[in-house]
Amino acid sequence: MVLSVLASSEAPPTEFRIFTAGMNTTLNGGGLFDEQAAREVMARFESHGADIMIDLEHLSLDDEGPNFDPDARGWCRLELRNGELWATNVTWTPDGEARLREKRQRYISPVFEFEKNTRRIKRILNVAITALPATDKLEPLVAASLNGGDDPMTQEQLIAIAEALGLGADATVEDVIATIGAMVKKVTDAANGVSEEPKPEEAAKEPPIEEQPAPMAAAARLGTASRALVRLTGRKDLGEAMTEITAWRESHLKLEAETTRLDTERTTFESSEKRRLVGELVKLRAETPATAWAKDKEGIPDGKTPCERLAKEPIAELRARVAALTPPKGARSENDPIRPPAKGGAGAHGLSDRELAICTERKIDPAKYAATRAGIRARSNTTNVQGA
Repeated sequence: MVLSVLASSEAPPTEFRIFTAGMNTTLNGGGLFDEQAAREVMARFESHGADIMIDLEHLSLDDEGPNFDPDARGWCRLELRNGELWATNVTWTPDGEARLREKRQRYISPVFEFEKNTRRIKRILNVAITALPATDKLEPLVAASLNGGDDPMTQEQLIAIAEALGLGADATVEDVIATIGAMVKKVTDAANGVSEEPKPEEAAKEPPIEEQPAPMAAAARLGTASRALVRLTGRKDLGEAMTEITAWRESHLKLEAETTRLDTERTTFESSEKRRLVGELVKLRAETPATAWAKDKEGIPDGKTPCERLAKEPIAELRARVAALTPPKGARSENDPIRPPAKGGAGAHGLSDRELAICTERKIDPAKYAATRAGIRARSNTTNVQGA
């Protein structure tokens, strides 16, 4: 069973798929990996407890051959994912890593026990890196790793992602990753109110690039960016990550537009209410037009724009001031003007609004009050007053 290619500029993967769910066909007949196979393989692996050895061209299995080589080129653990068998926690020896980087071996090939009649896989003996694959319809190893694509991200892909994010064509890998991280957080915050801050140390785990030649360093940086983007988006490969990035960009723009609209509406509403509250303060004689309103070019209060002092006062404080100064409903202020008696209706007694209010407050019959007042006025008009 053989899988996968590794791009020369890629760091060797820390995980890769060994078997897909179902029949894995090869030139040698292949093997069936179904639910029963998964149970048996994992049970034997967990029972044995040791890591799976990754050797070179299966040479560790032929102890009588002229090229017998018992040395490991790597080690891994086994894990089930959606019905597939994966190698995880993969570590490579210096020779194993060098061979993959230099493409002397480009594929992996597991050795397994199986049932003769059903070809159901029962146990994984080891995995080899090999130069001669036999598996049909190979899936690139790098696509099964953190990168998720046949090759690391190209410069053209980086530019396309940067432009999709609204960045310039000269944006760096760091710019792209930082922008995506911020977008992920903002959209997640808007949806849930909770978000985990991106962990920069996990966004780009890469061997020192500074010591590599310039072309290798550039390729390594693009490879790092590919894996970081796939990790940030939670997708399985770079193509899906780019689709997710576009969706995030649209969501991000919609969120910004909605936030701007709400901010504008709130500002407009508060501005209108602040004008009303300042007008109330003037009516309540807590402010004068000269102190309350901004002045025009001629120094005259414009009557509609709060002065700088009141414009800066928090609207909550203005509301509290107006509420504290406003008399209870039905009460009359000593500053209320005395209006002439109304004609007909309530003014039939010849009382002003203020006089009627006094009657109400003191529980006096308005008719009696009017009669008493009329008598006082009559006596005043008929009495002679003599001076000394």
